[in-house]
Amino acid sequence: MAKRLSLLMGFSILMVVVGHAAGWGQVAMFNWTHKYLPVASPNYDLIGTPAYYTLAFLRQAGSFAVAAFLFVGGFFSAFSARTADPKSLWKSVRNRVVALLIPYTIWSVLVFIYQFIIGNRLAPLDYLWRFLTWGATGPYYYIPLLIYLSILAPLLIPLAKNRPRLLITLAFGIQFILITIRYLKAYLPASPTVDILSRITPSWLFLQWIVFFTLGMVKGFHLEEFKDWVNRHKKLLVVALPISLFLSVLDADLIFRITHINMFAIPILATTLIYTLAVILLFVNFAEIPPGISRFFYELGSRTYGIYLIHYTAMEITAKLIYRYVPQLLANIWLLVPILFVVGLGIPLLLIEIIRRTPLRKVQRTLIG
Repeated sequence: MAKRLSLLMGFSILMVVVGHAAGWGQVAMFNWTHKYLPVASPNYDLIGTPAYYTLAFLRQAGSFAVAAFLFVGGFFSAFSARTADPKSLWKSVRNRVVALLIPYTIWSVLVFIYQFIIGNRLAPLDYLWRFLTWGATGPYYYIPLLIYLSILAPLLIPLAKNRPRLLITLAFGIQFILITIRYLKAYLPASPTVDILSRITPSWLFLQWIVFFTLGMVKGFHLEEFKDWVNRHKKLLVVALPISLFLSVLDADLIFRITHINMFAIPILATTLIYTLAVILLFVNFAEIPPGISRFFYELGSRTYGIYLIHYTAMEITAKLIYRYVPQLLANIWLLVPILFVVGLGIPLLLIEIIRRTPLRKVQRTLIG
């Protein structure tokens, strides 16, 4: 199981980079259109084009990735608790939180400094708030999210171990309520009640993602029972995966067309939730990957945290340099997105390799986990 989870981590971080490269493609398509066309930005004339749907597909295809990280986190939280006493369990949680927090703090400070230099400045308390919630940049919200769920894990362990169906039912109930709020916010934006509900349930809130973490915990305690259940529903999951991916593109597309709210790439819609669950459950139980490819995913899996911390800022800097010096490239997403993907994967891997092969390896865990 550990090997499958490592493969899942490697595959997921690859899709994170793909999704964020496509996300910058959407920025170029809608927010930077004025750099290559005689229009004002944001401009949505390219909605419905083949390039638009390609970006939408790439973003939705990778929408499972953060949820997969949380599933793995839940699994190892439960696995480490199978024989641990309460004191050792809280010590394990503390160690996990520290291992996440130190690199996150270092890279957050570096990102805040970069943002300050380019003119994106916040009040002192806003820096703290961002650090604790949304994160310093794009995908960083995942790290405090995982920290909060890791701290919550010891309280969920008795249910995951002894009442797994109850825990999963409660988690899905919470997920259903929060997904409903997301749809209401998209289609009833003028409602004061919906606005209040949306404000108190932001996307970074750990409850938005708790179903994936709890499923991982249940898997950690009930390996065979969990696999038997998935095996009984394998055909349904295989059918649901491509259908839910297709519907998720249409789902997010409709919301974007009506409201211009971008809900691509995160599993907070019903369709992306189904797709995410199908990917995770099928992958951890049935995925068969050729040895050559699996070695590549293992390598990525061992570097997941470092790639996650570095890739988005590398992409952002590259995209802004293109915006400033080669704006005509923004019009060609077929070239732009691959460039950003190579940068987003290549620069973190290069930096990680430098850290591992130089005296910096002594502080490797501090820098990249």
